[in-house]
Amino acid sequence: MKEGKVFCFHHGWHFLLADEFPMQKALEKHKDKNGRCFYELDYIEENWERVTLPHTFNDTDCFVTE
Repeated sequence: MKEGKVFCFHHGWHFLLADEFPMQKALEKHKDKNGRCFYELDYIEENWERVTLPHTFNDTDCFVTE
């Protein structure tokens, strides 16, 4: 049996919560300093949170203990 390769794709992701609706409003709000949207090739990810997969936007309070 031939050995396969292992790819770790769960590291190196960035996340930014789109806190504006509708989508067009969110795209306008989160353009980079050059006026590019996140889906454009040269977009600069400023102030994005570094995350690993799996990720959920509301996991900040899942493990809070008092």
